[in-house]
Amino acid sequence: LSFDGVNYVPVMTMFAHAKYENRNWSNNPTYVTMSTATPYCDHCVATGSYFYQEQPNEIKNVVYSQFSDEKPKFKKTVYISKIGLYDKDKNLIGVAKVATPVRKTEDHQYTFKLKLDI
Repeated sequence: LSFDGVNYVPVMTMFAHAKYENRNWSNNPTYVTMSTATPYCDHCVATGSYFYQEQPNEIKNVVYSQFSDEKPKFKKTVYISKIGLYDKDKNLIGVAKVATPVRKTEDHQYTFKLKLDI
């Protein structure tokens, strides 16, 4: 058995690390819940002559309990669905997407292996 026409494709391999206690914030607007002072406003603010204060946002707890009457302990959790690729000047040059979002907590670390055909 022989083959004609062999192509050698140069490949660049990159690694993206999501270390323990890092990469635990999301830019998704549903990541935080708005705590409101009154039920009639979404972003309530208090202002005065010398201050401007917004109501603090709370991170949404996505940890579930198997019991309906028990509130589960809060655990910071994000889902990694995209990985940004940057050059040495910190310009975004590409985006890698994962097939299924990866659940990331503070006590886990992940390394993503990315291959790019040049």
